[in-house]
Amino acid sequence: MYQKDLENYLKTRVPRAVLLYGEWEFYIEHYGKKIAKLYPQAQINRAYFSEFDLQETLEWLGLSSLFAQGNLAWLKLDKKLSTKDTQKLLDTLAKNPQNALIIEFYRAKSQSEYAQDFRQFSAHFKHPTLLDSVLEVRFFTPSYAVLLELVQEKIYALQLQISQEALHLLLEGHNFDLRLIHRDLEKLALLGQEIGLQEVQDLVQGMGAVEVGGFLNALFAKRGVLELWGRLQNEGVDEGEWLRALWRYFYQLFGFFAYNQKGQVQAKEVLGYTPPPAIVKELKERCQQVADYTTLFSLLQSWHSAHLRGQREKELAFFNQNTRLYPLES
Repeated sequence: MYQKDLENYLKTRVPRAVLLYGEWEFYIEHYGKKIAKLYPQAQINRAYFSEFDLQETLEWLGLSSLFAQGNLAWLKLDKKLSTKDTQKLLDTLAKNPQNALIIEFYRAKSQSEYAQDFRQFSAHFKHPTLLDSVLEVRFFTPSYAVLLELVQEKIYALQLQISQEALHLLLEGHNFDLRLIHRDLEKLALLGQEIGLQEVQDLVQGMGAVEVGGFLNALFAKRGVLELWGRLQNEGVDEGEWLRALWRYFYQLFGFFAYNQKGQVQAKEVLGYTPPPAIVKELKERCQQVADYTTLFSLLQSWHSAHLRGQREKELAFFNQNTRLYPLES
């Protein structure tokens, strides 16, 4: 099932066992915590990655807890379990109806290898007697609007006052990685004051906005793109994250381009919020420099597909066509 299916399920039921996996780690962690809260009286045994021991988990799930509150085994793994080990866990759970199991399965390999692993893992995460109380849930990166809504929910929960300019820097700097954004919003909330650009620049470390911005500047200037990309690869850039950043940026440009055809474009209609005037001006100018959005998105899709297969030639096709002044116009 998917995120919306899980939300509907949780409105009326509590799963006995759940396997959470997919492309967006924020949701894996978020729903692990959410489901764990549905067992408020349970005694929890956490095992993260190399700490996981099958026999210890089986013993925990096989115990009758004190006061009949139930035992919860909460696992974070980056290696799939074998079919045999998975069935051992579910068989033990079936014999102990007061207990529950949460498995968060994260990527530690290439995207294509991870996809192969989670397909095999989820295919065997079923049990003949537990039936639909056993769930396997795949998450995808949500739309830009949903991401922004989740950020606003966090800001509201923290009762935080933050300027649009500061929020824009935080969002772009972390490439909309909500785990990083939530962490830094919590840190900024401790200041007990309204947050502006200076506070974000001073306190938030490890942001990738400068490199992403510099890369886009090189791409539109059609100078040094391949050299810059080569350096980033040598530094261990997360290609999947950069692909998402490029998709998001060019989708924003397309939004400005499409609205511009109908008249005066308002940034908030496209982005869902109002960034600094200089950013709006740049987006409005650059949206007209893309000669062919169909070709551009086709190149990005080819690169994305090649990345999932572990191939490299499609990224060169994207850069080569752009640095030859196509599909970007001067």
